[in-house]
Amino acid sequence: MTRFAHTSLLCLSLLLVASLASSCGDDGNPVDAGDDPSGTGDVPSDDGDDPPTDEGPLGAGPYPIADLTIEYEHASAGVTSTYRITCLGDTATVDGDDVGVTDQAACTALAESAVQARLIDGVPTDRLCTENYGGDDTATITGRIDDVAVDTTVDRANGCGIDEWDNLLSDLLPAPIGVQE
Repeated sequence: MTRFAHTSLLCLSLLLVASLASSCGDDGNPVDAGDDPSGTGDVPSDDGDDPPTDEGPLGAGPYPIADLTIEYEHASAGVTSTYRITCLGDTATVDGDDVGVTDQAACTALAESAVQARLIDGVPTDRLCTENYGGDDTATITGRIDDVAVDTTVDRANGCGIDEWDNLLSDLLPAPIGVQE
């Protein structure tokens, strides 16, 4: 298609949109006043009979909008669990296997910027970790926080992982089984 044809199509499209926009508005028909008994077309006022609502938009509240699935495994103990954390601003739920994670604590933790950064950005590459072994607990976390994808794994294979599990992410993850003797 030539440059002239592209320009012509663009101009034609803009004219069509402008034409449609100008045709909106007063079409000569009266506005339907609904249940207005006076027939004046005024919107009925609040008579005070209905209880006030404090509902804000979705996401209003202390929690982020989050939906995470966590698959937990401790291979040597034969333990596997799957559970889901859902936070909707003022609502917190944990569904699935009971691993001792509480809904409000989990969603409160997900509101913290350090927790979000670890889950969204993954394992930091610029850190030094001790070579302490904390057990073969592993958690794979997938989902979304505030419409940003999460796909990360947390384990206790070294000091950094132990610290993340026991401190930073402790409200999201089950208590570790620990090193098997």
